[in-house]
Amino acid sequence: MNKKGFTLIEVLIVVVIIAVLASLVMPKLLPQTERAVVAEAMQTLGVLQRSQNQLMDLTGGTTWTAANTHALIKDKLNVQIKTGSKYNYTCTNANCVATRIGGANKTITFNRNGTVTCGAGYTAVKDGNTTIGCT
Repeated sequence: MNKKGFTLIEVLIVVVIIAVLASLVMPKLLPQTERAVVAEAMQTLGVLQRSQNQLMDLTGGTTWTAANTHALIKDKLNVQIKTGSKYNYTCTNANCVATRIGGANKTITFNRNGTVTCGAGYTAVKDGNTTIGCT
Protein backbone atom coordinates (compact mmCIF):
# COMPACT_ATOMS: atom_id res chain seq x y z
CA MET A 1 0.00 0.00 0.00
CA ASN A 2 1.34 3.42 -0.99
CA LYS A 3 1.02 5.76 2.03
CA LYS A 4 0.84 9.52 1.31
CA GLY A 5 0.28 12.29 3.88
CA PHE A 6 -0.21 12.13 7.63
CA THR A 7 -2.73 10.22 9.67
CA LEU A 8 -5.22 12.05 11.87
CA ILE A 9 -3.39 10.89 15.01
CA GLU A 10 -0.08 12.33 13.80
CA VAL A 11 -1.67 15.70 13.06
CA LEU A 12 -3.41 15.76 16.46
CA ILE A 13 -0.13 15.01 18.25
CA VAL A 14 1.57 17.94 16.48
CA VAL A 15 -1.35 20.24 17.40
CA VAL A 16 -1.15 19.17 21.06
CA ILE A 17 2.62 19.77 21.15
CA ILE A 18 2.18 23.27 19.67
CA ALA A 19 -0.60 24.04 22.18
CA VAL A 20 1.59 22.95 25.11
CA LEU A 21 4.49 25.09 23.87
CA ALA A 22 2.19 28.10 23.39
CA SER A 23 0.80 27.69 26.92
CA LEU A 24 4.36 27.82 28.27
CA VAL A 25 5.32 30.94 26.31
CA MET A 26 2.17 33.11 26.62
CA PRO A 27 2.43 33.87 30.37
CA LYS A 28 5.91 35.27 29.75
CA LEU A 29 4.79 37.47 26.82
CA LEU A 30 1.64 39.06 28.26
CA PRO A 31 3.36 41.07 31.05
CA GLN A 32 5.88 42.37 28.51
CA THR A 33 3.07 43.68 26.35
CA GLU A 34 1.55 45.60 29.29
CA ARG A 35 4.98 46.98 30.21
CA ALA A 36 5.40 48.26 26.66
CA VAL A 37 1.99 49.98 26.81
CA VAL A 38 2.89 51.64 30.14
CA ALA A 39 6.26 52.74 28.75
CA GLU A 40 4.48 54.35 25.80
CA ALA A 41 2.16 56.22 28.18
CA MET A 42 5.13 57.39 30.27
CA GLN A 43 6.90 58.66 27.15
CA THR A 44 3.77 60.48 25.93
CA LEU A 45 3.24 62.04 29.36
CA GLY A 46 6.83 63.26 29.35
CA VAL A 47 6.30 64.97 25.99
CA LEU A 48 3.02 66.48 27.21
CA GLN A 49 4.65 67.75 30.39
CA ARG A 50 7.48 69.43 28.47
CA SER A 51 4.97 71.01 26.07
CA GLN A 52 2.87 72.11 29.01
CA ASN A 53 5.89 73.79 30.63
CA GLN A 54 6.72 75.56 27.35
CA LEU A 55 3.14 76.82 27.05
CA MET A 56 3.16 78.09 30.62
CA ASP A 57 6.51 79.84 30.03
CA LEU A 58 5.30 81.41 26.78
CA THR A 59 2.06 82.67 28.32
CA GLY A 60 3.67 83.86 31.53
CA GLY A 61 1.99 81.19 33.61
CA THR A 62 -1.47 81.99 32.31
CA THR A 63 -4.05 79.42 33.33
CA TRP A 64 -5.54 77.59 30.38
CA THR A 65 -8.54 75.29 30.19
CA ALA A 66 -8.12 71.56 30.38
CA ALA A 67 -7.33 69.63 27.21
CA ASN A 68 -9.20 66.37 27.62
CA THR A 69 -9.40 65.13 24.04
CA HIS A 70 -6.64 64.26 21.63
CA ALA A 71 -7.78 67.10 19.34
CA LEU A 72 -7.60 69.69 22.15
CA ILE A 73 -4.18 68.40 23.23
CA LYS A 74 -2.96 68.78 19.64
CA ASP A 75 -4.46 72.29 19.46
CA LYS A 76 -3.20 73.55 22.84
CA LEU A 77 0.08 71.68 23.29
CA ASN A 78 0.92 70.85 19.66
CA VAL A 79 1.32 67.15 20.53
CA GLN A 80 -0.27 64.47 18.36
CA ILE A 81 -1.42 61.42 20.37
CA LYS A 82 -0.86 58.15 18.50
CA THR A 83 -3.99 56.66 16.96
CA GLY A 84 -4.99 53.49 18.80
CA SER A 85 -3.45 54.60 22.09
CA LYS A 86 -4.40 52.45 25.08
CA TYR A 87 -4.74 55.59 27.24
CA ASN A 88 -6.87 58.72 27.34
CA TYR A 89 -4.85 61.82 28.18
CA THR A 90 -6.03 64.91 30.05
CA CYS A 91 -3.90 67.98 30.70
CA THR A 92 -4.53 71.00 32.89
CA ASN A 93 -2.16 73.81 33.83
CA ALA A 94 -1.11 71.69 36.85
CA ASN A 95 -0.58 68.19 35.45
CA CYS A 96 -1.18 65.63 32.71
CA VAL A 97 -2.93 62.35 33.45
CA ALA A 98 -3.01 59.13 31.44
CA THR A 99 -6.03 56.91 32.17
CA ARG A 100 -6.00 53.33 30.87
CA ILE A 101 -8.83 52.59 28.43
CA GLY A 102 -10.85 49.46 29.04
CA GLY A 103 -12.26 49.71 32.52
CA ALA A 104 -8.97 49.08 34.31
CA ASN A 105 -9.18 52.64 35.76
CA LYS A 106 -5.40 52.81 36.12
CA THR A 107 -3.85 56.27 36.06
CA ILE A 108 -0.38 57.77 35.75
CA THR A 109 0.05 61.47 36.57
CA PHE A 110 2.91 63.78 35.56
CA ASN A 111 2.82 66.99 37.59
CA ARG A 112 4.10 70.24 36.14
CA ASN A 113 7.10 70.13 38.49
CA GLY A 114 8.17 66.80 37.00
CA THR A 115 6.96 64.43 39.73
CA VAL A 116 5.23 61.19 38.77
CA THR A 117 2.32 59.63 40.64
CA CYS A 118 1.28 56.04 39.96
CA GLY A 119 -2.38 55.26 40.52
CA ALA A 120 -3.88 52.06 41.92
CA GLY A 121 -2.86 49.00 39.94
CA TYR A 122 0.62 50.29 39.15
CA THR A 123 3.87 49.87 41.03
CA ALA A 124 6.08 52.92 41.39
CA VAL A 125 9.63 52.67 40.04
CA LYS A 126 11.84 54.74 42.30
CA ASP A 127 15.29 56.28 42.15
CA GLY A 128 15.96 56.83 45.82
CA ASN A 129 12.83 58.56 47.13
CA THR A 130 11.77 59.93 43.73
CA THR A 131 9.21 58.09 41.58
CA ILE A 132 10.56 57.98 38.05
CA GLY A 133 8.03 55.65 36.44
CA CYS A 134 5.28 53.07 36.84
CA THR A 135 4.99 49.39 35.94
